[in-house]
Amino acid sequence: MITGGHGCGTNNRGTLQPGQSFSSQGNVPLQGDVVAEEWYQVTFPSGGTPHIRFSAGGNPGDVYRFDVLSGCAVPISCLGGGMACFPGAGTFEIGVTTVSGSPSCSLYQLEMSN
Repeated sequence: MITGGHGCGTNNRGTLQPGQSFSSQGNVPLQGDVVAEEWYQVTFPSGGTPHIRFSAGGNPGDVYRFDVLSGCAVPISCLGGGMACFPGAGTFEIGVTTVSGSPSCSLYQLEMSN
């Protein structure tokens, strides 16, 4: 189990070579008065098929969604409505948050593969 960081650029998972994958599990609780976001950074080199998604059963009740950014600033357009993304080669930030904006103690399971 890998728990994410609380800000863009945190929890660098390194480079996922073609054929490699890993998953991260966590939840999005309150942090002070604000609903936290969990952030992961990953690099996908050329030659693979980058894929980011919630695992089967890894988003109970569809409570969570994720955003994919390039360079902590540029949103990447992903098909899949915040549930799946094929971003191409590059270094990306993945921010997991709740759909409602309210905290959740339910666990998500985010999978990244190349």
